Amino acid sequence: MKVLVYIEGPSDKAALEVLLAPLILKKQEEGIAIEFLILGTGDAKKSVLLKVPQKAANIILNDSTAIVIAMPDLYPKNKGFPHETKEALYAGIRHRFVQDLEKKGVSDDPHYSDRFKVFCFKHDFEVLILAAEAVLKNYLGVSSLPRTWRLPVEDQNHSKFPKSVVEEL
Repeated sequence: MKVLVYIEGPSDKAALEVLLAPLILKKQEEGIAIEFLILGTGDAKKSVLLKVPQKAANIILNDSTAIVIAMPDLYPKNKGFPHETKEALYAGIRHRFVQDLEKKGVSDDPHYSDRFKVFCFKHDFEVLILAAEAVLKNYLGVSSLPRTWRLPVEDQNHSKFPKSVVEEL
Protein backbone atom coordinates (compact mmCIF):
# COMPACT_ATOMS: atom_id res chain seq x y z
CA MET A 1 0.00 0.00 0.00
CA LYS A 2 1.14 3.55 -0.65
CA VAL A 3 0.02 6.93 0.60
CA LEU A 4 0.87 9.87 -1.67
CA VAL A 5 0.64 13.29 -0.01
CA TYR A 6 0.70 16.27 -2.37
CA ILE A 7 1.87 19.46 -0.68
CA GLU A 8 2.78 22.96 -1.83
CA GLY A 9 6.51 23.25 -1.42
CA PRO A 10 9.93 21.93 -0.46
CA SER A 11 9.83 23.40 3.06
CA ASP A 12 6.54 21.58 3.73
CA LYS A 13 8.03 18.36 2.37
CA ALA A 14 11.22 18.60 4.42
CA ALA A 15 9.41 19.54 7.62
CA LEU A 16 6.75 16.82 7.31
CA GLU A 17 9.35 14.14 6.55
CA VAL A 18 11.31 15.08 9.68
CA LEU A 19 8.28 15.66 11.90
CA LEU A 20 6.64 12.39 10.87
CA ALA A 21 9.82 10.28 10.52
CA PRO A 22 8.90 7.82 13.32
CA LEU A 23 5.43 7.27 11.86
CA ILE A 24 6.79 6.93 8.31
CA LEU A 25 9.29 4.31 9.49
CA LYS A 26 6.65 2.41 11.49
CA LYS A 27 4.26 2.36 8.54
CA GLN A 28 7.08 1.30 6.19
CA GLU A 29 7.74 -1.69 8.46
CA GLU A 30 4.01 -2.51 8.14
CA GLY A 31 4.25 -2.42 4.34
CA ILE A 32 2.78 1.07 3.90
CA ALA A 33 4.88 3.60 1.98
CA ILE A 34 4.23 7.29 2.70
CA GLU A 35 5.59 9.79 0.21
CA PHE A 36 5.36 13.59 0.14
CA LEU A 37 5.21 15.04 -3.37
CA ILE A 38 5.43 18.49 -4.96
CA LEU A 39 4.03 19.19 -8.42
CA GLY A 40 6.96 21.05 -9.94
CA THR A 41 6.95 24.66 -11.07
CA GLY A 42 4.34 27.39 -11.18
CA ASP A 43 1.86 28.43 -8.53
CA ALA A 44 2.16 25.67 -5.94
CA LYS A 45 -1.25 26.20 -4.37
CA LYS A 46 -3.05 26.23 -7.72
CA SER A 47 -1.24 23.03 -8.68
CA VAL A 48 -2.46 21.24 -5.56
CA LEU A 49 -6.01 22.54 -6.02
CA LEU A 50 -6.36 22.00 -9.75
CA LYS A 51 -3.95 19.22 -10.75
CA VAL A 52 -3.97 16.87 -7.76
CA PRO A 53 -7.63 15.83 -8.13
CA GLN A 54 -6.91 14.61 -11.67
CA LYS A 55 -3.72 12.85 -10.58
CA ALA A 56 -5.63 11.31 -7.67
CA ALA A 57 -8.33 9.96 -9.99
CA ASN A 58 -5.68 8.39 -12.25
CA ILE A 59 -3.72 6.88 -9.36
CA ILE A 60 -6.74 5.54 -7.49
CA LEU A 61 -8.27 4.02 -10.62
CA ASN A 62 -5.01 2.26 -11.47
CA ASP A 63 -3.95 1.13 -7.96
CA SER A 64 -6.67 -0.36 -5.77
CA THR A 65 -4.62 0.12 -2.60
CA ALA A 66 -3.33 3.67 -3.13
CA ILE A 67 -4.46 6.59 -0.99
CA VAL A 68 -3.94 10.12 -2.29
CA ILE A 69 -3.97 13.21 -0.09
CA ALA A 70 -4.14 16.85 -1.16
CA MET A 71 -2.75 19.15 1.53
CA PRO A 72 -2.80 22.81 0.44
CA ASP A 73 -2.70 25.94 2.57
CA LEU A 74 -6.06 27.70 3.00
CA TYR A 75 -4.45 31.10 2.48
CA PRO A 76 -4.12 32.98 0.27
CA LYS A 77 -7.81 32.48 -0.34
CA ASN A 78 -9.62 32.26 -3.68
CA LYS A 79 -6.70 30.91 -5.71
CA GLY A 80 -7.70 28.33 -8.31
CA PHE A 81 -11.39 28.61 -7.46
CA PRO A 82 -13.46 30.63 -4.96
CA HIS A 83 -12.82 29.60 -1.34
CA GLU A 84 -12.58 31.50 1.90
CA THR A 85 -13.01 28.63 4.35
CA LYS A 86 -11.51 25.18 4.71
CA GLU A 87 -14.94 23.73 3.96
CA ALA A 88 -15.14 25.61 0.64
CA LEU A 89 -11.57 24.58 -0.21
CA TYR A 90 -12.37 20.95 0.59
CA ALA A 91 -15.60 21.05 -1.43
CA GLY A 92 -13.87 22.59 -4.45
CA ILE A 93 -11.12 19.97 -4.53
CA ARG A 94 -13.59 17.10 -4.01
CA HIS A 95 -15.80 18.48 -6.80
CA ARG A 96 -12.85 18.47 -9.22
CA PHE A 97 -12.01 14.90 -8.18
CA VAL A 98 -15.59 13.74 -8.87
CA GLN A 99 -15.53 15.53 -12.25
CA ASP A 100 -12.26 13.78 -13.15
CA LEU A 101 -13.75 10.39 -12.22
CA GLU A 102 -16.82 11.13 -14.34
CA LYS A 103 -14.63 12.12 -17.33
CA LYS A 104 -13.21 8.60 -17.10
CA GLY A 105 -16.71 7.09 -17.04
CA VAL A 106 -16.58 6.24 -13.32
CA SER A 107 -19.18 7.27 -10.77
CA ASP A 108 -18.25 8.70 -7.38
CA ASP A 109 -18.11 5.31 -5.68
CA PRO A 110 -16.92 5.14 -2.04
CA HIS A 111 -14.28 2.62 -3.18
CA TYR A 112 -12.62 5.55 -4.97
CA SER A 113 -13.71 8.63 -3.04
CA ASP A 114 -12.75 7.15 0.35
CA ARG A 115 -9.15 6.91 -0.88
CA PHE A 116 -8.87 10.59 -1.78
CA LYS A 117 -8.43 12.79 1.29
CA VAL A 118 -8.17 16.55 1.58
CA PHE A 119 -6.60 18.36 4.52
CA CYS A 120 -5.40 21.92 4.73
CA PHE A 121 -3.23 24.17 6.80
CA LYS A 122 -5.09 27.35 7.71
CA HIS A 123 -1.84 29.17 7.03
CA ASP A 124 1.44 28.11 5.54
CA PHE A 125 3.39 25.42 7.36
CA GLU A 126 5.55 28.03 9.12
CA VAL A 127 2.68 28.62 11.55
CA LEU A 128 4.06 25.61 13.44
CA ILE A 129 7.38 27.40 13.88
CA LEU A 130 5.65 30.37 15.48
CA ALA A 131 3.73 28.03 17.76
CA ALA A 132 7.04 26.66 19.10
CA GLU A 133 8.33 30.02 20.36
CA ALA A 134 10.80 28.56 22.89
CA VAL A 135 12.38 26.34 20.24
CA LEU A 136 12.51 29.27 17.82
CA LYS A 137 14.30 31.46 20.39
CA ASN A 138 16.78 28.68 21.06
CA TYR A 139 17.40 28.13 17.34
CA LEU A 140 17.98 31.85 16.79
CA GLY A 141 20.18 32.06 19.90
CA VAL A 142 18.17 34.82 21.54
CA SER A 143 16.52 35.14 24.94
CA SER A 144 13.50 37.07 23.67
CA LEU A 145 11.68 37.79 20.44
CA PRO A 146 9.71 40.85 19.47
CA ARG A 147 6.29 39.27 19.04
CA THR A 148 4.89 40.53 15.76
CA TRP A 149 2.36 37.71 15.37
CA ARG A 150 -0.97 36.87 16.93
CA LEU A 151 -1.73 34.24 19.53
CA PRO A 152 -3.07 31.71 18.98
CA VAL A 153 -0.96 31.48 15.84
CA GLU A 154 -3.89 30.07 13.85
CA ASP A 155 -5.47 33.54 14.11
CA GLN A 156 -2.55 35.26 12.39
CA ASN A 157 -3.45 38.35 10.37
CA HIS A 158 -4.36 37.42 6.80
CA SER A 159 -2.20 40.18 5.35
CA LYS A 160 0.92 39.05 7.23
CA PHE A 161 1.35 35.33 6.82
CA PRO A 162 3.39 33.21 9.25
CA LYS A 163 5.99 32.61 6.52
CA SER A 164 6.61 36.37 6.33
CA VAL A 165 6.95 36.63 10.11
CA VAL A 166 9.48 33.76 10.19
CA GLU A 167 11.46 35.31 7.33
CA GLU A 168 11.67 38.62 9.24
CA LEU A 169 12.87 36.85 12.39
